Amino acid sequence: MSEMEPEVKRFLQKIVWTIFAVLFWMMINIFIGVYKELGFPDKKVSGWNLGFYLFALITFVFLIRYLMRLWREK
Repeated sequence: MSEMEPEVKRFLQKIVWTIFAVLFWMMINIFIGVYKELGFPDKKVSGWNLGFYLFALITFVFLIRYLMRLWREK
């Protein structure tokens, strides 16, 4: 049995970490937005709704930065 080449192993690890990070981010935002009902304003937009959307936007920016850094490194 031969070992996997280091470059292939790093590439597959990047794919796994990318999938994990995106799914984790989505699960958190779906839980807060749908289960806690902060993604759907009732009759008017409340501060909690705005806080949820702000949280989703800020964490999305950090997710993109993380993924860019992950795929940029050798």
